[in-house]
Amino acid sequence: MAEDMFGGIAGIDEAEASSQPPILEEQGTEADGSATSAEDPEERREDDANDAIGQLLASLVQCTGQAMTLRKGDQPGRAIRLMERAVKMCQGREHSHPALAVEASRARLNLAGLLSSAGRHMEAVDVIKDAQFSLGSILAWVSDCEPGDPGVDAIATEARSLQCAALVAEAIELEPFAGAGGGSPGHSTHDRQPRRGMHEELYHEARSVAKDRLPNSHPMASLAARLSEECAVSARPAALAQPPPDADRGAGAPARGAADKRALGGSGSSGNLVLPAVPPQGIRSTNSAAIMQSMPAMVEVNSEVPPATPMLPGERGEVQPFTDRALSEYGFSEAGGLNGSPVLPVNSDANRSAVTRRSRTSNAAVAGHVRQPKGPTNHDVFTDFLRGAELEKEARLGPLHESMQDDVRKRLSQVHRTTRLQLELLADDDLKEKRYTRTGHRVFMRNLTRDNSCRSDPNLVSEARKLGESPELAQVKKLYRQLYIPPRTPEPVVKVVPKPLPEVDFLKESGATTFKRTRSLFQERDVF
Repeated sequence: MAEDMFGGIAGIDEAEASSQPPILEEQGTEADGSATSAEDPEERREDDANDAIGQLLASLVQCTGQAMTLRKGDQPGRAIRLMERAVKMCQGREHSHPALAVEASRARLNLAGLLSSAGRHMEAVDVIKDAQFSLGSILAWVSDCEPGDPGVDAIATEARSLQCAALVAEAIELEPFAGAGGGSPGHSTHDRQPRRGMHEELYHEARSVAKDRLPNSHPMASLAARLSEECAVSARPAALAQPPPDADRGAGAPARGAADKRALGGSGSSGNLVLPAVPPQGIRSTNSAAIMQSMPAMVEVNSEVPPATPMLPGERGEVQPFTDRALSEYGFSEAGGLNGSPVLPVNSDANRSAVTRRSRTSNAAVAGHVRQPKGPTNHDVFTDFLRGAELEKEARLGPLHESMQDDVRKRLSQVHRTTRLQLELLADDDLKEKRYTRTGHRVFMRNLTRDNSCRSDPNLVSEARKLGESPELAQVKKLYRQLYIPPRTPEPVVKVVPKPLPEVDFLKESGATTFKRTRSLFQERDVF
């Protein structure tokens, strides 16, 4: 390398090169040093990139763990915001390493699960679609790599399992929106073929991916197979599920078997699985008992409660029968049947607005601890108006599952976007100077802080932070303590108490009486 470099730079032949060996060695040493110095920044840059990826992966794991803890602590809003922050950290960096792309897809699926538990199903579907697109890119990269690489195989296995999980999650989100399948109205009931829904296709695709790409011992393979079988059995229409009529059974004999129970609106079982009855579309009944007969009831096979009794999951996992209050919370009434919506909400607490839950909890607490007065009560129309306005606003934001803070944040971001657009369309060049930008404002505020003697003093700033005050106020109080001269303490006033005089008058009176008596005794009588 030294000879080529010397010949290329100096332009001399081999004889001249052999006559100058010291120069060759020095230049060769310089060339080697330059190559080493050129390789060091690249290695250092690669190490920095690997460290950044490792820190990002650790941050993703930490955010996911905290979000799951918040979800268990019944704080879905904070968990969703934390997972959204984790997903934003990965945006634009997934191309740096395939492992980071896999973890970003995992974070998106976790975010979709949190959104689904909060009732935000359409947003969950969008996040699942993003995860599927990212996983498709990873699998395309895997197909371009050479087979047999252990690192690529590990990433491929993880990506395929996440792809199967994404398909299952999308099917679960789309299953409540599936309509009742049926053929053309001209055919008979026995000739009618069921129409396959989107969720059934997704379940079938997930099962195929798990069967072809994942081992049989993988948990996603068993889950996809079980969900696909359950969906296929529950989607079977009642007419196809009925067995052929027996010859020895009369026309008026009761139905027998699980299929007959499903055909009559009850619950049929397949092994240990209880299949829910599918209510017909557009049901409107005036009797809550008839409605509850057609509702899905998850009942254990060995349960003491009969399958026809409507059930609700209890707090500890036990099954409890429906009550009138539960019927009203789920949208049913004795007089009107189903209130407006043909779909039974999966989680009423999640779909219920925060203000409604808070008002119900506070009202229940007040009713439990405060004795209600008998007789007529004062009705405050102003309080009712304010409460109604708040509930109306929450109801308006309820379908989008947005809170008041989210609404204010969106309005503020819209104002910022509109202002930036107006600034771009303005022809005034003075407003487009850098001093009016965010960076210029930061520099200007930094200069003001440096010029401010109070805020540039670290000791004063730390002291003000301890006191919970601004540095200027802390400086003013400090100067006041230094300049304040307390007034002199006045001398105490001594009150002179006059001494009591001796009882001279008493002595005079007593002495005068004695003297008069003695004088009267010794006084001579006048003869005349």
